[in-house]
Formats: sequence, structure tokens, C-alpha cells
Amino acid sequence: MGKYLLAIALVTGIGFGLVRVIGPSIDPKTRVDDSSEVSTSTRVSYEFYELLEEDEVVVPESKYRSTPKTANLDHPTLLQIAAVKEVVKAEDLVERFRKTGLTVGMVERNQWWLIRSEPFTTYEQLKRAISTVERLNFHPIQIEVK
Repeated sequence: MGKYLLAIALVTGIGFGLVRVIGPSIDPKTRVDDSSEVSTSTRVSYEFYELLEEDEVVVPESKYRSTPKTANLDHPTLLQIAAVKEVVKAEDLVERFRKTGLTVGMVERNQWWLIRSEPFTTYEQLKRAISTVERLNFHPIQIEVK
């Protein structure tokens, strides 16, 4: 950090030195009198704004409507939260999720114990359950019940 400050100080010193040696670039004798009139023939160009108007792009209104939180799901959806091989681990996980307020159960499939939630019928219930499970560092799979 000290090297950077030294470099900045050196560059600043060189700049001030050059200004003192060269002097100001405006000659005091050629100073413009403030009382003189400004020429009215000078025209300011607003070409940029004209181009903007010509190239204007009209964006059509979107038909997207946000889904209300209380909206029903098309199909009841449950969450598969975990899959473990040992029944003791599965029982521990079920107890852990029940303490958070979720209604979960175990299903045995091909020597795997699947931890699944009850089916949810609204987006609000589903999102709340996903949020709860993710806070416990699990990433559930959504399964539609048909």
C-alpha cells in the first residue's frame, strides 16, 4: 500500500511542477470581456434527441399476471425431502421435520427410505414448506399427485 501512495505522490508532484514551469495556458491579455455579447449565430445541435424520436421502440404491454399466493395448484404436490438407506436415519429425519411443523412420513422403495411430505394444494403452502426444508439445508423434489 505504501508503494501506491508513494507513486501517487510522485505523479502529483510532477504535475504541479509542470504547471509551475509551463505556467497557465491562458494568456491574461486575451481574456474575454464578460460584458461583450455572445454571437446569436451559434446554433446548438439537438440531433441526438431527434434521432431518439425517430428510432423509438414501442414495447407491447405484457399479458403476464402474477400468480396469487392463495391460488390452487393444478395438481396436489408433495415434496420428497430425502432418501436414506438406514431406517434409523429416516426416523430421525422424520422427527426433525415434524419439529418444524411439517407433516412428513416414510415410504420404503427398493431398500431406500423416502422422506415425503403430505400433498399441498396451494402455492402458499408449497412455498412455505420448501422454504422450511431449505433452511434445514435439504433440497426437495416436487412430485405431482395425479
